[in-house]
Amino acid sequence: MNSPSAPAQPLRPRRRHPWRDTIEGILSALALVLIIRHFAFEVFKIPTGSMAPTLLGQHRDVVCPNCGYPYILDNGEGTIAQYDARCPNCWYQLTLAEIQRDYCSCFPAWPPRLFWRGGNRVIVNKFLPQIRPVGRWDIVVFKYPYVLVHCKRCADVTRVPQDRPLPTQCPDCGGPVTYERQNFIKRLVGLPGDELLVRHGDIYINGQIQRKPPDVQEAVWQHVYDSRYQAKEPVRDDLTSPDGSIPLTPCWKAETGRYEVKGAQLDLIPVGNSPARLRYAAPITDYPAYNHWPPNERLFPVGDMRWSVEARLDAPGLLRLGIEEDDQTFTAAIRFGNASGQTSLNLGGKSVAKSDFTAEPGRTVCISFANADDRLELRADGRLLCSYDITAPLAGVPDRARSNGAWLEADGAPVDFDRVRLQRDLYYLSSGVDGSRDGYHVPAGNYFVMGDNTRNSADSRSWGPFPKENLIGIGSVVWWPLNQIRPCR
Repeated sequence: MNSPSAPAQPLRPRRRHPWRDTIEGILSALALVLIIRHFAFEVFKIPTGSMAPTLLGQHRDVVCPNCGYPYILDNGEGTIAQYDARCPNCWYQLTLAEIQRDYCSCFPAWPPRLFWRGGNRVIVNKFLPQIRPVGRWDIVVFKYPYVLVHCKRCADVTRVPQDRPLPTQCPDCGGPVTYERQNFIKRLVGLPGDELLVRHGDIYINGQIQRKPPDVQEAVWQHVYDSRYQAKEPVRDDLTSPDGSIPLTPCWKAETGRYEVKGAQLDLIPVGNSPARLRYAAPITDYPAYNHWPPNERLFPVGDMRWSVEARLDAPGLLRLGIEEDDQTFTAAIRFGNASGQTSLNLGGKSVAKSDFTAEPGRTVCISFANADDRLELRADGRLLCSYDITAPLAGVPDRARSNGAWLEADGAPVDFDRVRLQRDLYYLSSGVDGSRDGYHVPAGNYFVMGDNTRNSADSRSWGPFPKENLIGIGSVVWWPLNQIRPCR
């Protein structure tokens, strides 16, 4: 008779090493990051200032010692000694010592007196172009359509179109070579099949002006003047007149009536029954403060600009904001109280758009009046009151702006301005600042891109469109430095 078998021993689970879960977690996270980086999102560092001031390359934060206005300065290839750094608010020329004394406003910033700061970091959405086509005015990242051939012997660099055979040795010395592909970031302005023109600082496609979307337009306004930053000492125009006979600051000129400046506040006072008109007398040009003063380049007047004022009338009256561009005058009138007249937009002496808005006397109203891409807009406290699209045949649009101007006018009652700001739009240039070329054809399957810093950008104006397959993704978010986190616009 068989004896009963011994009961089976229960299986004991194998003990996991305490480091195993940690290592598996790290490897899994790393694999996920690599997958996301390859297919969905990738971080790119902006190396240069071709998209400034929208996106910054290596730069320096400076504060004007004359008016206190803070702005961004290009690195000038590592040194600023040979450049003129001029404040865009009061035109004061900063010395090298004044620049070096400034602290960086970036966060985090260490050490605090580090002279040059690295470029913005941008998260690029690589999956979005698979969902919807890229659009005009998108910020895109793409492969440069040339291969850089570096010679190890003579350090020569040769550009070779990506569809051409690559040399196996240096064409100059016969030395060994290496190859480099670069990533660029620019703004897309031309789509496949477009006939693109750069006229009067604007982009025309197939004979029609292209207006920037509101969020893009808001992102690209450039500083001209802000009454919060008053110059301590006047600056004279030694930039264009050797004897400095033309003053740049003070920048106001009373054409009728009188005015008073009290810090950031500005009072405009009619005399008698005539309106008081105050003109902004300093030049409004396409000067890019991020670069440097271009002594050998011609600056162009810019007529696409925006007034932003915080105004109060204590009695019924009219406030008028004026913008002049070549031989045209655009006026916005804002009615306070029961004054005669109406809130309206005027082209020349003719009303082209009206609103029933009436501001309350004694209350400060934030008013903006803009002329951008042949569109006039009048807003009060952020609300659009009226707008008007200017239609002009392309044949009548000059290659370059000839003149401009901006003024404020009080009619019927004094106007107290708590703050006055003036900004200008981007002013695109064709190939070369002399306007030697302004027309481009975008072949099928290609894109045409330009940098916002149009005076200092290598883009499709010089090396042509790039093929669709070079597109990497669309700029989504600026995430570094932390105090500049914002969507890409």
